[in-house]
Amino acid sequence: MGKVGTKRSDHRWRAPDGTVWDSKFEWRVYDDLRRAGIAVRKCSERDSISYSTKVRSGRCVACGGGTVVQDRSYTPDLHVWQGPGDGDGIWLEVKGHMQPSRRSQLREVVKQNPELDLRFILYSANTKATKKLRLWEYIEKYLKRPVIVWQGEFPNEWQQG
Repeated sequence: MGKVGTKRSDHRWRAPDGTVWDSKFEWRVYDDLRRAGIAVRKCSERDSISYSTKVRSGRCVACGGGTVVQDRSYTPDLHVWQGPGDGDGIWLEVKGHMQPSRRSQLREVVKQNPELDLRFILYSANTKATKKLRLWEYIEKYLKRPVIVWQGEFPNEWQQG
């Protein structure tokens, strides 16, 4: 149990059951939800969501066209099951901070998958995303997704009835 990596930037954490999480905070959110009786699971590659990014200065060698994209995939942190089908429910992204590359990735994901029910759980309300915006402000302004600061409980308004 404890930190997995040796680098300062590596936030991976080993839970008491031996599973490795991206961070201790992500595991804590999962554990709090599970203990509250909420059907939650850690996402895996089978939950990946497809999107694409444009290749700058790209050129298609077959046709000579200048519009070239690269297929990519994004895997959310957690899935809260709330319906009869496996895909029913909401996807959670648990963040203590968010690098600019991750912000760009998530902008493309939500732009190309508008039906995706992705919500954000943050460690702190004071985390900065840019010089002018806190992370929660950035998520509301650019990603237009629900966001909360974790207080140990799943919000009632996020639970479907």
